[in-house]
Amino acid sequence: MKCRFCGRDTRNRNRICEYCEPFICEICGEALSRGYCAICGKLVCDNDSRLVGFARVCTKCLQRNPKLGDYDYLKKTVLMEAKRFISPPRTDFIKILELGDLPKGKEVYVHIGLDDFDSPYGLCTTYAAARIAYMVRKSFDVRFLDFPLLVRLNPNIPLKTRGNAGTAIRIRVHIEDLNNLIESVPKLVSKLSHGFFRKTQPALAMYMTERYVVDQVLNRAYFKSVRSVYPPKVLLQELRSMRTGYLIVYSSKQSIPRGIVGAVAAIGATFDDYTFELLAYRQRKNIGKERDINIKSVFQMNKELFPLTFGNVDGNRILIAPKGPDPVLFGIRGETPEIVYKAFQMIEHEDIELWAIFRTNQATSTHIRSIKNVEEAHPYETVMIECQVISADRKNDKVFLKASVVGGYVEGIAYRLQRTLQSNILKLRPNDKIKLVIAITEKTGNTIRGNIEEFVPITLEPETITKNSRCPRCCARLKKKSKNIMYCKKCGLRIQGVFKITIRIPRRELSIGKRYLPPPKAYRHLTMPNERIYFRAKKLFGKVQTYLTEPLLSIEKEVTLIKTETIREPETI
Repeated sequence: MKCRFCGRDTRNRNRICEYCEPFICEICGEALSRGYCAICGKLVCDNDSRLVGFARVCTKCLQRNPKLGDYDYLKKTVLMEAKRFISPPRTDFIKILELGDLPKGKEVYVHIGLDDFDSPYGLCTTYAAARIAYMVRKSFDVRFLDFPLLVRLNPNIPLKTRGNAGTAIRIRVHIEDLNNLIESVPKLVSKLSHGFFRKTQPALAMYMTERYVVDQVLNRAYFKSVRSVYPPKVLLQELRSMRTGYLIVYSSKQSIPRGIVGAVAAIGATFDDYTFELLAYRQRKNIGKERDINIKSVFQMNKELFPLTFGNVDGNRILIAPKGPDPVLFGIRGETPEIVYKAFQMIEHEDIELWAIFRTNQATSTHIRSIKNVEEAHPYETVMIECQVISADRKNDKVFLKASVVGGYVEGIAYRLQRTLQSNILKLRPNDKIKLVIAITEKTGNTIRGNIEEFVPITLEPETITKNSRCPRCCARLKKKSKNIMYCKKCGLRIQGVFKITIRIPRRELSIGKRYLPPPKAYRHLTMPNERIYFRAKKLFGKVQTYLTEPLLSIEKEVTLIKTETIREPETI
């Protein structure tokens, strides 16, 4: 039988497959969740929650405290709770999984993966990775093989806190230091997670090999996690077939945590296209306070360094600084490590604890999966599908697009935050053919519904104008005299019959082959800006060599980056 939510095969009597089961609403138990409650952490569907700003609050929490429906009150509540956990309680990480055999060479390649360390009340998985990298660099004689990796995964997963990212650190260590390293990392992260929050299920994974390789099971985990749903239960089954390397997983939970997916996927990640992000972290005393960043310096940096850096501003608004109580002061995205560091030096800001450069799959559109028909689509995936427009209409502050595709229909929504995308969708007309990128929220029968991310016109129906034909004697426009007679007002010629000509005028309001995106403030972390197309091509064709730098993280702002060696991806075997 087929799953009633996604159409996958299932033997479950209630017709819910193992991919959809982890995301069922924890209040009604009947619908797929759209997110989790910022107060209690329960997964909730649209009917059992309310969006308050960009956060969800479940109906039960609203019943207990109706004031939570007010955005300012909710924001104040979260901030007060966050201040309680600026120094989070210690969470002991215990070994919950061990696979493979420990390497025996003189030097060992170690991959450290992390995921799900944060909560709505603070902390950040990237911060935990930066702290680990800093500790490893200071305490051990290691060689970094890459920048710390910031690995964005499927942005539609309802459990994500902010951006659904795992992190990984790739190093080479002497065998005599390996046991000490294995003991030190879990101790350090015990003070860097919000494991007390119901949603948060942190995982730390350490993968060790005698060569610079990753098992293909881990590499597949990355691609599945970035483009689809990958439940821990399914990952655990596939990890049993791992043939290369030694894997240890730690968690604060006794059972297999959700964070294992992102931690393992980050270890197995390989990038054909990539960008960089320099993240600056706040001093603990400033967390919870308003961020002190000189806005003028951000605009000046953007003016000088765009498009080598991108996603910095949108109109009069800066985009580099988050709004929540997490330890990130700001993040600068760019094409090379040198350019993001140069941008960092140009920005005036409050004192920081640490900065680190991450290599990442952000702004690469890796999450988009091309499909040909409705049967291939599943909830929580972002797909590109060719379709023919039926209608495009505005209702209140939303724009609705309906289109036909092979095997069914697509119904997409663009929101007020996506204002430029909305205006371009409204320029579409019936029978226009487009490639539509849509994040699927629901699949019912032969119809998929979701949020529109972008579209590309393939063909545009010409505008059609019908006019009377011209006089064959003097070329003036004929007029209709009666039911079956036309005449020329200029020369007096009368012609029996009614003659019309149809003029097809090419449409100019949209361009064939152009990507139409929302404004930068509405981008997802993985959305590729148009200004990246040139740099993406250079990287995909191997025309860019990226070098590791020293230092790649520091507590000092004024340092000199020194290129050390060309970065290479681990071999997949």
